[in-house]
Amino acid sequence: MPIAPSTYYRLKRFVKHPQETSRRRQSDEYFRLKIRRVWEENHEVYGARKVWRQLQRDGFHIARYTTERLMKPLRLRGVTRGLTGKRTTIASLNHSRHLDLVRRAFCADRPNQLWVADFTYVATWSGFIFVPFIIDAFSRMIVGWRAMKTMITDMTLDSLEQAIWARKVKGNLIAVEYATLDWISWFNTKRFLEPIGNIPPAEYEKLYYIEFMSPAQSAGLT
Repeated sequence: MPIAPSTYYRLKRFVKHPQETSRRRQSDEYFRLKIRRVWEENHEVYGARKVWRQLQRDGFHIARYTTERLMKPLRLRGVTRGLTGKRTTIASLNHSRHLDLVRRAFCADRPNQLWVADFTYVATWSGFIFVPFIIDAFSRMIVGWRAMKTMITDMTLDSLEQAIWARKVKGNLIAVEYATLDWISWFNTKRFLEPIGNIPPAEYEKLYYIEFMSPAQSAGLT
């Protein structure tokens, strides 16, 4: 390699005595470890923006540009959504479609006002696992799910029944057609969602109840 002997020995000295490197180099090395930890703990789906937000939330003062700069050589990037892979929904022209009761307005003013559903799959070593989700449109929290190796009607009904039992729903609720289990816990309690202010769904719902419930009731949520 075309490298000067002085450069080689300087780099070797820095490896042995990292404290002699520049403050920026030391800072970059420190934050590389933090960035990789955040990216791996969030199922390797976060891009620079959400990694930066999590670092800010954890109390680390780092610029978003610096986060992007350090992620690039590490080849860390967020997932890209797209219509790739296996199709789980194939429209049939012989069946009538359900009415759009919310007119594509997938938003709500309170928990359990509107639920939406998503049906997807998870690739495993033993094949595909099909998973339907029931999601509360207010906080984007996953409130019901089911995982099976085959696509049958019962699995979607089971996920809806689980959601109704878990949320103890009373009164009218609209259900609309809208991946594993530890992922759901992460999604509900840690993942940042931009539509609700870049906080996790569970935190968003907790803030709602604290605001609208009595002090005694809200104390039970802490």
